[in-house]
Amino acid sequence: MFGGMYESGIYSNDITVLNLKTNEIIKPQVTGGTPISRYAHSACLFSDNQILIFGGQSSIGVLNETALIIIRSEERKALYENKNL
Repeated sequence: MFGGMYESGIYSNDITVLNLKTNEIIKPQVTGGTPISRYAHSACLFSDNQILIFGGQSSIGVLNETALIIIRSEERKALYENKNL
């Protein structure tokens, strides 16, 4: 899961992973930059370990960017790549 908005109205760029094999929830350490906090974006599982994110709303306005997050849950890490197209 990526992003969202807290009840307080603050945008989030948190990444949370549920390992369905172990039923464990982890918050991986992100490398490669920090995704812009956002909500109302589109996200889909691109492969077993990749999340493709597009657009959304942030404190700077409507976003028109594509990002890829590669999850390495066994290492508790994630790699963020900004893919502005």
